[in-house]
Amino acid sequence: MSLARVTTIEVSAATPTWQQVYPVTGMPDGGTLYIGFQCQNMPTDGFVAFSVPGPDQADSVNIPKTPITSPSMMITVQVTWPTNYATNATLDYWQGATAPPVGASISPVIFVPAGDGQMVMVSKTTYQFK
Repeated sequence: MSLARVTTIEVSAATPTWQQVYPVTGMPDGGTLYIGFQCQNMPTDGFVAFSVPGPDQADSVNIPKTPITSPSMMITVQVTWPTNYATNATLDYWQGATAPPVGASISPVIFVPAGDGQMVMVSKTTYQFK
């Protein structure tokens, strides 16, 4: 007969599977930005939250814990920031029953308007799963 020690560690479902905090700087001349995140090949049973404190409440980003509804889901929020505004963004991910496949990613993104309804990506940091 073999005896094994079994340990159970409870973890809160309210605690993200992982969290990334990274610096964000607005445009040198200030102005309108679209800030958010983009999923790539992510399972649709997970959740994501994203927040970026702005210079005031109206120009802050606060996307609460949200289900990933599409493997390539992207959400952005329009903000207007002053010249060279600097802050930190927080990206949280809660894994569901399905682990992200190798190469899946969640990327914080920043776009700026480029005229004629076009947008130009000015920042993207990819957090890729191995």
